[in-house]
Amino acid sequence: MASVLREKQINALKRMLNFNVNISKTSVAEPVWKVLVYDRYGQDIISPLLSVKDLREMGVTLHLLLHSDREPIPDVPVIYFVMPNEENISRIGQLHLLGTEMQ
Repeated sequence: MASVLREKQINALKRMLNFNVNISKTSVAEPVWKVLVYDRYGQDIISPLLSVKDLREMGVTLHLLLHSDREPIPDVPVIYFVMPNEENISRIGQLHLLGTEMQ
C-alpha cells in the first residue's frame, strides 16, 4: 500500500513538472527546459520522492528556494511549488515586478 501511494505522489509531481500533462512510459518527447522554484514545504515534499537526476530528466535545469537571491532567467518557464501563503505570494509578485522571472 505504501509503495502505491509513493508511486502516485511521484506521478503527480512528474505531471506537475510536465505542465500538468500526463507522461506515459512509452513517450519519447524531449522535455521542456524549465526552472523549479520551491519553498521549504515544497522542498520537503519533493526531496524524498525525486532525485536531482529525476528532475533533470523532467527538464528542470535549475531548482532553487523561493527566497534565495538570483539573477533573471529570461525566456525560461518557471514552475512554483510553494505553500500558498501571503509571504510566498508577495515574494513571487516582487520577483515578477522586478522582472527577475519570465514566463
